[in-house]
Amino acid sequence: MARTDFVRTLRTAEKLGEKGVIGSSLAWYLKARKLYPASDFAEEGINRLVKEVLPENPATAPSSG
Repeated sequence: MARTDFVRTLRTAEKLGEKGVIGSSLAWYLKARKLYPASDFAEEGINRLVKEVLPENPATAPSSG
C-alpha cells in the first residue's frame, strides 16, 4: 500500500464530510481503515459519522439509574 493512497483516501473522506455527503464520506473512511486498520484518524471519522447517521435515541437508550 502506498502511503499517498491512504492520505488521499482520508482527505477525500474529510472533504465529503464537510460537504455533508455523509454516506460517501463514511465509505471513504471505511476504505481508509481497510488500507490501514490501525489508523486512529479513520476510526474517529467512522465513529463521528455513525453517530451522525444513527444518533442515540433517548427513548430507547438504557437508563443510567
